[in-house]
Amino acid sequence: MDENRNFFRVTREIPLSITTVSKESNKLNSASITSLGAFPGIPPRIFSSGDDLGENLRLIHEKLDWIIQALTTGGPVLPDLRPAQVSLSSGGMGVEWNAGFPIGDPVEIKMLLANGTRQRVFTLFGTIIRSQEVSRFWDLGIEFAGLDGWFENEIANYVLNAERGL
Repeated sequence: MDENRNFFRVTREIPLSITTVSKESNKLNSASITSLGAFPGIPPRIFSSGDDLGENLRLIHEKLDWIIQALTTGGPVLPDLRPAQVSLSSGGMGVEWNAGFPIGDPVEIKMLLANGTRQRVFTLFGTIIRSQEVSRFWDLGIEFAGLDGWFENEIANYVLNAERGL
């Protein structure tokens, strides 16, 4: 991969997904993290703010289903993520992907980053800055967009810990 080296980076196989988003999307300046210790897509509280017993039981049922699925499959099921060779930095990433995107297109990236026992799915946004077909795959360069200092720091910590073997 041809890389722009403005940041310290590490190359790893990381489960991820890349999808295009509209240029008008206001999501381009946001990012989020889902802890896999939490329950993806389910509110973090056990009970809803109301006194509705049915809603509270539904939340508990969803969480129990998620726990059973995680235990029986050896971990949480993340069907939309697939392993890819990634060169990651806090400013962007290079990735070997199965499809190309036009340069300048905005994309949403979901990736599973694991440090030791901590696993989290990062959802962030970026812009395609390189898209070159190389034999059986596409070499993509993606510059992250709209990350605040805290989020950049989280990715930089992952990169440094991965480089040190932690």
